Amino acid sequence: MKERKHLIGGSDIGDILELEPYNCRRRKWYELKEKLEGVEREKVISPHMKRGIALEEVAAKEFAQSYGYRLRRVSPVTHPKYPFIGVSPDRYIVGKKDGPGYVEIKCPSRHVFLSMPDRTSLNVQAQVQHGFWVTGKVWGYIVVFCADLWDLAAIPVLPNKHIIDYLEEVEVLFYESLQSGEVPSADAEEKKCRFCPYKVKCAADGVERAKALQLEIEREKTMCKISPSENLLFLLDSYFDLKNIKEETERGLEKIKGEILEELPIKEHKKIEVEGKARIILSEYERSSFDLATFRQKYPDIYKKFIYKKPVQRLSINPITEVQK
Repeated sequence: MKERKHLIGGSDIGDILELEPYNCRRRKWYELKEKLEGVEREKVISPHMKRGIALEEVAAKEFAQSYGYRLRRVSPVTHPKYPFIGVSPDRYIVGKKDGPGYVEIKCPSRHVFLSMPDRTSLNVQAQVQHGFWVTGKVWGYIVVFCADLWDLAAIPVLPNKHIIDYLEEVEVLFYESLQSGEVPSADAEEKKCRFCPYKVKCAADGVERAKALQLEIEREKTMCKISPSENLLFLLDSYFDLKNIKEETERGLEKIKGEILEELPIKEHKKIEVEGKARIILSEYERSSFDLATFRQKYPDIYKKFIYKKPVQRLSINPITEVQK
């Protein structure tokens, strides 16, 4: 891994801007504050990071061969105006008349790769714009390589002045908060606070739901961790892929239903037959529900008399993110 000397880098942008559900501005603040004060904390390299490191060279070669480019490794670059801001480019494209091109390489798992719209994300796009700003490069690619599918996507990108101006403002303000010791605001959310190494300190600084987080810590202690077999990993990947396809299909079906409704020339009829194709029924109804909690509170004796319990096994499967590693 390339050792960076700057404080704020491209991989920090997602947290500073909180672009994804698991990104957290306050967690990044604590992390960089420790680094600024010289506090040594053991660096945790998750399996996701290990995969990215191991596959980066493979992805670079695949990209170069597929697109006919010549790539070069580069050392970390520091911003000419702000010495505390920098970037560690994955590669430069060299030998082109427009000058070196900036290359950002990502090697996600099959599940993440298939769930990424256009094979990229706001987080990755922000990293690239940060890279353009620091290095001064004027063109480049986002390269996304999935080894499981042996599939590569290369998205051409150009600098966006509006985004770069915004990044400059936000990153400088973030650095100033590190200098002043002013902890940024944050909202406690289970999915991003659950595995955070700063959750206790964060709670002491005024984050809501500190007690809930402590209970989550205790619950986590009972988690049994196993080393999965290859077949179990395959089954889990298959489950996440199918779940992702199901969710995308359901969203697509609802969208098309709305478009079909708009396309119908006659909407006042409840039953419509599209000649030779389909029968469409428009229905309105009221859904009834029973407020069990209120009933239990008002009529506890009746509730106890008629309620019965039976053991039910529920299997809940959720992917572990990089933050949870």
